[in-house]
Amino acid sequence: MGLWGLDSASLWEVGLQGMVNRWDGHHWQRVGGESGPNFFGVWGSSANDVWIVGSAGATVHWAGGAPTTVPSGTSNDLHAVRGFSEKDVWAIGDQGTILHWQGAAWAPSASPSSNALLAIWGAGARDVWLVGENGVVLRHQT
Repeated sequence: MGLWGLDSASLWEVGLQGMVNRWDGHHWQRVGGESGPNFFGVWGSSANDVWIVGSAGATVHWAGGAPTTVPSGTSNDLHAVRGFSEKDVWAIGDQGTILHWQGAAWAPSASPSSNALLAIWGAGARDVWLVGENGVVLRHQT
């Protein structure tokens, strides 16, 4: 359901029922459980700082050791995650959900749409694009 890579020796893939696999340049290694939420999106600021988002507001942070479940404050499915540093990460999802991580906790951000937001991209932290159902295109500039 989601794929992110830093380079050809550090790839992450996520999927249904808690699937998380990591590529080390030679082998895929299963690092997620055999059950759990469905995961839809993955992004990292480095090979050892990776965020995973999914169903029912699931957010998991991988910071070099064991994964940590981080409360998102929402029960909406989260479809995508994108960041610009370890303290500037965005997650988006159903019902126009927009969350922003600034290093300590997820905080909701106002959304002008109630449609599901499905993908996020930005060239930099000051110019972020979101797209979603029914042709929704949003741009966040600061």
